[in-house]
Amino acid sequence: MGRRVTNRLTFLLPGAPVPKGRPRMTKRGHVFTPKKTASYEQSIALAAQAAKSKLGGGLLFDGPVMVTIHCHFGMPKSWSRKRKEQMLYEPHIQLPDLDNLVKAVLDGLNHTFNVWNDDKQVAAVKATKHWAESSSVLVTVEKIIEIGTNDWNRK
Repeated sequence: MGRRVTNRLTFLLPGAPVPKGRPRMTKRGHVFTPKKTASYEQSIALAAQAAKSKLGGGLLFDGPVMVTIHCHFGMPKSWSRKRKEQMLYEPHIQLPDLDNLVKAVLDGLNHTFNVWNDDKQVAAVKATKHWAESSSVLVTVEKIIEIGTNDWNRK
């Protein structure tokens, strides 16, 4: 049968997707997250919290979840109209790397009050990056409930 979704959180964050930056270290050995990464993770948290507030209070996800992330990259203004039409929704195969984009979103969701306990609950991730008319990130978090035979439990 597959999985059944009982809870779903969806939100759109306008603007260019930002990858997770590498941790930096001061001369004294203090490790910190780059300011751009921290700011982006806070934006993810605020967007998720705003979407969650429409769903009610309490912990939204307490079991396994699937996260879907669609990273939309706006096309350069210098491209011709014909090229923009050809490239719309085509894969974006330039930097930043998709895994770093996913990590930034998951860490941002970790900072969101009462969405989940920790991103270790993420059992599946579906992520894409492609060209679009404007830059944004569309995120969906779904609770996974097992029913019968599926890829999760190999029964």
